[in-house]
Order: sequence, then structure tokens, then C-alpha cells
Amino acid sequence: MEEKKQHVGDWLEKLQRESWNLELLVSGFSIFLLIQASEGMLWVLDYVNLHIALSGNMEGVMRTFIITLILASWVLTFNLIVHVFLRGFWIGTVGLRSVQGSIDLDKLGYSEYFTKKLKTRVPSLDNMLERLDTLSSVIFAFTFLVVFMMFSMFLFFSALSLFTYVFIFGLSELISSESDLGIMLFNVVKISVLFSLFLGLIYFIDTLSLGFFKRYNWISKIYFPIYRVIGVITMAGIYRSIYYSLINRFSKNKIRLALGVYLIMFFLIPFFKFDQYIFYPDNSSEFEISSNVYDDMRKEDKYIRTASIPSQFVKGDLLPLFIRYQVRDNAILGKICEDFKPEKNDGFNSGISYKNGNFKLGDPNTNEKNPDKALECLKNFYSISIDSILMDIEFYFYTHPNREERGIFTMLQTDSLDTGKHDIFIKKKKLNEEEEFYEEDFSRITFWKE
Repeated sequence: MEEKKQHVGDWLEKLQRESWNLELLVSGFSIFLLIQASEGMLWVLDYVNLHIALSGNMEGVMRTFIITLILASWVLTFNLIVHVFLRGFWIGTVGLRSVQGSIDLDKLGYSEYFTKKLKTRVPSLDNMLERLDTLSSVIFAFTFLVVFMMFSMFLFFSALSLFTYVFIFGLSELISSESDLGIMLFNVVKISVLFSLFLGLIYFIDTLSLGFFKRYNWISKIYFPIYRVIGVITMAGIYRSIYYSLINRFSKNKIRLALGVYLIMFFLIPFFKFDQYIFYPDNSSEFEISSNVYDDMRKEDKYIRTASIPSQFVKGDLLPLFIRYQVRDNAILGKICEDFKPEKNDGFNSGISYKNGNFKLGDPNTNEKNPDKALECLKNFYSISIDSILMDIEFYFYTHPNREERGIFTMLQTDSLDTGKHDIFIKKKKLNEEEEFYEEDFSRITFWKE
């Protein structure tokens, strides 16, 4: 048994000495993958924004998860590039040491005063190698510690959000929110959420301060249940060994500074940008032409966001117009067409059914009994005008070949239009707080009649 332990110990020591090979390999490969992954995550976020509409809590959780993945990939990429640079510096120093083992400052012919200062301030190659090796290995571990902590924060707020959604949704199905019992229970939920946020703040302070509430005997006894419960929710056990190893190995002030810098960056980066286009307003949509609304100008990997026509320049007397159907408008469409209920479920649909003792496994596509009524709902939802003339036109369901966006299609008559610039104004219905319909601008497309 002792021989086996000794063998494992020797193997671990050898692995630690040669870990830089694995670090460089993993870092280089990870940087390449992360650059690709961050672009993929941005595409996924775009896809979710355009194709998926869930309840406020659920959609917020999904978007936060994707944004956390994007930020984590950026942190990983930045830290791993720094790690590769430091490891390269370390390898270069190792090569130099093989031909120049020590520094003889006396041979340089400097003054006695300056030579004395250099001897106290310039570290030997051995000391530099040790520091670089330690720093490189620590950055590699610290990188994943920061990423895991990001996901812990996401898990905590997601759990809180899901608890609120499930509890309130369940209560609203059973009890009226306007009854005395309903008001009392909803207040209990609010207090529970605020209390949970308070406990999360305590846990956050303890983590960032490297154990403030663990230092005092009587406080630590109260804090330990909070530490365990939030640790389970955030899956902190995955990275606690790294966390405690780092604060045991290095100065706590340095660890606090590093964690503080990363957390500040995590929260503040989305609120800053470098922009010197001071005469190009950010809210210039009314006076701006977007390439997204023209099929011949849109990039191949971009979705149609609102509407589209073939080109800026129109020849002939007909102009095709596609309007994208946005799933987040389902609730309003349902109120516009209260007498029509689509056959398709809003969300998951299945081709698996069990009726009268027969099990059926088929296509999940749903056959709509009244597709004309669904089309009529979409037609009444939008209003289209060219310049100031309201158009009364016929629509068809249409899947656009760009990226298979679904929506409605029509053909506009332009024979009566003069040569020159014209605007297509598309508006859609919205609901105000009094549950009254009004129209808001949805898209504006400028074109030139030749």
C-alpha cells in the first residue's frame, strides 16, 4: 500500500513538473475553439430573439444563460492568450538559462552605486523562472475559477426566477390575485425573494472577501447553513478546491483585487463602448437605411428582422413585400382573433398520441382546419402604406428562402408611383395598459422607382 501511494505521489509530481506541455496544448486549442464558439453563441442569441417567445421569467433565464456563455468565452479567451504569452516568455527564459546560468553584474562596468541597486532589484533567472511558472499555472486555474463563479451567479438568479415563476403561476391558477388570500400569498413570495437576495448578497460578500463570515466563531455557525444551501444551488462544490487552494497559496489582497477586477468587468463591460462617431446618432433609425430590409444587400448569415423587399431600386409595376411573423406577437394576435384558436400548440408539439387504446407515432406537424382564418388574423394585425396611401392588399403565407423565416407575402402595385424615392410604412397593433389596441411603427423601407 505504501509503495502504491509513493508511486501515485511520484506520478503526480512528475505530472506537475511537465504540466506546462498540457497547459500550452489546451490553451492553444481552446483559444481557437472559443473564438468560434463566441460567434456561435451570438448566432444562438440572435436565433432566440427572433424565433422564441416565452414568459418573461423563462425567456430572461434563457437569454441570461446565453449571455453568460458569451462573457465566459471572452474571459477564457483573454486569460488563455495571456497564459500562452507567459508560457512563451517562460520557455524563452528556460532557453536563455541553458546558455547563461547567472547574471554577473560586476562585469558590466557600472558604478558601485548602480551595481548595488541592480543586485537588490534584478531577480536571478531561476527566481524569474519560478515566478513565471507559478503565475502561468495559477492563471490557468484562476481562469476556470472565474468562469465557474459566473455560472454560479447565473444558477442562483435562475433558481430564484424559476421559483418566482412557478409559485406565482401556480397561485394564479388556483387563487385570484385580488382576493385577500391571494394578496397575502403574493406578499409572502415577494418577501421570500427579497430574503433570498439578502442571503445571496451575504454569500457573495463572503466569497469576494475570502471568508469574512467564516472568521468569527458565532457568526460562522449562523452562516454555515447559508453556505451549504447556496453552495448546492450554485454548484460551488465544483470549484471550491481551486478557490481555497488559491487563497491559501497567495496573498488574499491580491486574490481580492483579481476577483474584484473580473467581477467589475463582468458587470460593467455591457454598459460601456468606445465610439467616436459623435455625429452619427445611436437613435438614427428614422433617418437610416438598413441593409437588412433588402434581399440583395443583406449578409447571407443574417435573419430578416421585420420586413424585406428584393432591392432598393424598383423596376416595373410590381414590388414583392415580405413581412416577418414574430412569435412574441402571439398573445396580441390571440386577442385580435378571439373567435379563432389555432390547432397548433404555442410551444412543444408532438406526433405521439394515445387514443382508444391505440398508440400512434407520427409527424409532429399540425393540420390547421382553418388556415384562411389564421391568415386573416395576420392581415388584420398589420397595416401597410406607401408614402401616405394606405394599401388594401391580399396576403399569402410565405417561407422566405433567406433563412427560412416565416411570415406573409404580398405584391404591391407601383404603376401609379412617380419616379424617385418612396417609403413603405408597416405598422402593427399593440395593447396599452387599458387593454385597448393602438398601432406602432414596425418597419420602414425606402426604395427608388426607376
